[in-house]
Amino acid sequence: MPLPYTLSFEDRKDYLYVYVEGEEDLETAREMATRTAREASKLELNRILVVENTSNSIEGFDMFEFAESLHQYGFPNNTKIAFFDLRTDQDEDNKFLETVAMNRGFQWKTCYSEKEGMKWLLDS
Repeated sequence: MPLPYTLSFEDRKDYLYVYVEGEEDLETAREMATRTAREASKLELNRILVVENTSNSIEGFDMFEFAESLHQYGFPNNTKIAFFDLRTDQDEDNKFLETVAMNRGFQWKTCYSEKEGMKWLLDS
């Protein structure tokens, strides 16, 4: 069973804004990703800004497995994801996530502010 979390969506016209808070494990991350992919598809948006504020995070092999499976959650290849984690102690894990996602054909950037994420999403 997934850990407790809150996931909110906001259609910002050119991209989907996603705010995540709560606890996270691999099962929870999968559920959040599936819900996000569905929302983006429903709104016909392929640009997503994720702002994460979780009390814990997936690591190591779970992080690899999560990133490797992005297609299975419903994200098409043309999805562009900017990921901003409010917990700076997760920077190394988030860069690893970025590398795996990019190696699987996704446009993914670990950002250090919402502004940086928006700029990267809209530059193209």
